Amino acid sequence: METTTVKLQKTTKLALDHLKLGNETYNQVINKLIQKTKKDHLRHELIEGYKNRGEDALRLLHEWDAASAELEHE
Repeated sequence: METTTVKLQKTTKLALDHLKLGNETYNQVINKLIQKTKKDHLRHELIEGYKNRGEDALRLLHEWDAASAELEHE
């Protein structure tokens, strides 16, 4: 596996130090943060998608109710 060097501010390194568990490497900590960010983003996208589907379903329900009411009055 190839490695590289990344320059960090001391405050960033200290923040990473506080996130490390046991003998975790910085690489492992950063990968955990990446995975959490991806998971959070996916969760947000799913919530938004289901909100939109719910709004669409509610709109269709109101349209159906209105159409049904018109048929009942004919």
